[in-house]
Amino acid sequence: MHIFGSEGNEVEGVHLREAIERGIPFARKHDHLGKKLNGLFLPAYIGGVIVVLALALFTTMTMVKEGEFSNVEAITSFAMFGSGAFISSFLLTIIPIVRDILAGLGRPFLFKRNRKLEQEMKYIRMQFENQTKLAAYFCNSYTLERFYHYVETGVATSLKECEMILQQENLRDEIKSLKNEVAELRYDVDRDLDRVRRETRH
Repeated sequence: MHIFGSEGNEVEGVHLREAIERGIPFARKHDHLGKKLNGLFLPAYIGGVIVVLALALFTTMTMVKEGEFSNVEAITSFAMFGSGAFISSFLLTIIPIVRDILAGLGRPFLFKRNRKLEQEMKYIRMQFENQTKLAAYFCNSYTLERFYHYVETGVATSLKECEMILQQENLRDEIKSLKNEVAELRYDVDRDLDRVRRETRH
């Protein structure tokens, strides 16, 4: 079986469109699993629960040690902390920097789940190759949908042409983004210079 990639453009016209149409459902499912695998919310939430419960346990044990709580009061206090841990953890995931740190703490607890997702994604890529005869790295819904648009509108008739056009589009987007960043930086510099000039005059 020959897999078509960057060096192969044997699939053209109608055959390329059919290959893309067969591949899009696989690519969408692959993208969905990828988002679950790389998502930060669940590992961050788990990490947040661990941190909040650890703090609650530490605080409760400290109060017991210092005689501020009896054993019964300590159990009641920890139970109250624990019931609020889930809400507190959710709020912590809203803060980007904190979310990244908590995700690192929670991710090891999802090892089996992530391993299963990786195996499912690998299987989908194999199915994608078998059904489309396209290389696995094309198993991306955005890429395939752009390719389909090129073929349908007659902009491209081969896989190689589709790749070239997409690369050009991505390059234009990167240049546009860079220009916007430079413009924002220039605006900030001009604003700071104006402020300095006004302060200097006074």
